[in-house]
Amino acid sequence: MSHIDDEWKRSPLKNPPFSVVLRDHVGKGGSVESYKTLEIEAHEHLKAGEYEECLRVTELAKKKIIGTLGARSPELIYIKLMQCEAYTALMRLPEALDNVQQAGKLLDLCPGLTESHIFRVYYWRDLGILHRKQLRLDDAALCFQKVASIRKQYQGESHPDTALALVDLALVYKLKGEYDRSLQLLQYALVVHEEYYGSDSIHVGSNLLHQGGVYMRSGRWKEAMEAIKQGKAIMISCGSAEQVDVATADLNLGIIAANSDKFEEAIRFFEKAAQMREQLLGMVHPDTAIVYIHIARALLAQKLYDESEEHVNKALDILETKIATMNNEAKQLDLEKKEQEASEKQENKDGHEDEIKELETQIANAFLTEGASGEAYDIFQEMLDKMNGKKRKKKEDNKDNKDDDEYEEESEDDDMGTGVGKDGLYYEIGQYDPNKAAIICGMANALRQQCKYDKASKMYMRALRLYEMESGIYNSNTATIHMNLGNTYYAWMNMDNAMKHFNLARAVRERIFGTIHPLTCQCLKGIGAVYYALHRFDEALDVYSHAANYLEALNGYNNIDVLEIRRTISEIIRDRAAWKAKEGK
Repeated sequence: MSHIDDEWKRSPLKNPPFSVVLRDHVGKGGSVESYKTLEIEAHEHLKAGEYEECLRVTELAKKKIIGTLGARSPELIYIKLMQCEAYTALMRLPEALDNVQQAGKLLDLCPGLTESHIFRVYYWRDLGILHRKQLRLDDAALCFQKVASIRKQYQGESHPDTALALVDLALVYKLKGEYDRSLQLLQYALVVHEEYYGSDSIHVGSNLLHQGGVYMRSGRWKEAMEAIKQGKAIMISCGSAEQVDVATADLNLGIIAANSDKFEEAIRFFEKAAQMREQLLGMVHPDTAIVYIHIARALLAQKLYDESEEHVNKALDILETKIATMNNEAKQLDLEKKEQEASEKQENKDGHEDEIKELETQIANAFLTEGASGEAYDIFQEMLDKMNGKKRKKKEDNKDNKDDDEYEEESEDDDMGTGVGKDGLYYEIGQYDPNKAAIICGMANALRQQCKYDKASKMYMRALRLYEMESGIYNSNTATIHMNLGNTYYAWMNMDNAMKHFNLARAVRERIFGTIHPLTCQCLKGIGAVYYALHRFDEALDVYSHAANYLEALNGYNNIDVLEIRRTISEIIRDRAAWKAKEGK
């Protein structure tokens, strides 16, 4: 494995793709063993989007590696990472997470695989992509920052691989709503890729499509359309007319057209996106269902109610079929393993149930990222109802005075597995389910997106109690909930409670990660924002200065987070002077 590591470190500006490095490694090894040939074959299937075939070949390679080199061979790391990428593309995220975690354990067990080894870079990137798909955005950002830092150190700041790491980080910032930061990174990466590959390369086309997505999120529709059309044209000219990115471009162009009330044009784009996603991802895929939802909305806007309902049913059929397929696989697995011990069969059944819950969570999170918080809330609510064995009830009373997406709250004497305390918050009763906290947190995210801060705060508190039941008060999940509560109360202008939860998040993260850590610095930024909002300028400056100093020690003076905090400090100094002048001080 040292050949790969050495070549990567020695590489000049043009570092070869990993598949090329692997081929070269096979040649340098002196003998092309069968497992190495299988590795290359599997990688070709992965690049071609033949994910099931990639998984089949990697299983063959894995058996040969274990038989030849043992169960702790570094060769298994590459296999596990390829399997992670294939499972991620198939939206089988629990299996993807299991493989990347196994790769991480092997990295720690194999001697000589230092922090700068290329396998570690691919590990951090795959883990970051998984976190991003699960909307664990802080964790995803840390992974991509790690990738960018290693690539910058060994390949240079202007290397195209470093720029790709920044693109991954930019997509995280897009999902976090930090559009200026996202565009800043994408535009920097675009300059690098144009200089390195040329202005008509697939990397440039993909970058422009990403920029179009950011412009859409920030409501800059004209710039979004220009970027997406330009990016799509480049992708097609590069021979990538039938790629998932092009399907997404058609979907986004349809959304832009619908935003301008050009519904017939929008539907044409949506139908092209649906056809391509069916071809590339299969008929039964959540991303295909999302396109049908958009078609239904466009038809509904034209008062074509029957056609709209037809496409809604298509989307529901896809999702129900996907879940039914996974249930059938679970039943088949039970039949195949009926001679095993009962505990082993139950473990496999639970694993498939977790996959179904994970799929439903991904669908709900997809709606959240599209701004469809009502649909997301509905899915999370149905998941919770199934978990508690209760059917969901839609409010019928006073429905003319309620939002369409508002549903009956749980009462004190119902069978939801909860009780309501004197403080108006929910307390869990009965058997504990560790998945419930994540579902309730998703519901809270949907409510917060709808600016229903009172309900959101109660849901977050409910999730907080569940996480504390599972792991105690000092764990990363409770810290994240405290941050969500702080942001909720801040948006609600309840600064006392915002400060309380930012401080609790800080206490937990300092204990877990230490004082000088990016996640701890996020808590400081929240505390500083509260002080700033309360016109307590000196205290705000003190907290923001500490955050800037810590991040500068970690990432350097020119880090984008450091520069952002420095700008905020400048604004506080300006506003403090204006405030003092106004008060006559």
